[in-house]
Amino acid sequence: MSKPKKLSIGSDRVLVQYSPSCLLLGFTIAARAIGQFLNYRVALKATDPERQLFLAVPESAYNTFFQKEFPRMVIEQYQLELFVYDIENEVIVL
Repeated sequence: MSKPKKLSIGSDRVLVQYSPSCLLLGFTIAARAIGQFLNYRVALKATDPERQLFLAVPESAYNTFFQKEFPRMVIEQYQLELFVYDIENEVIVL
């Protein structure tokens, strides 16, 4: 699992947990990425509560895995903020 990436978007301070292989390696990797994201969020709240944290996922994973019922429930339950990105063009699409 990769370390969070710091981004600056406008005046917002943003931290992104990058998760490139959610779809490729399936539910176990997605669960690990989400668990790590939640741990980062707890730590970030204590050290830098003004910073936002997002989970970045590939567009292909978002359009397939993250549209299934259980992942949608997890996103809603834990109020996850997602960045969806195009792997080939390396741009945020959602």
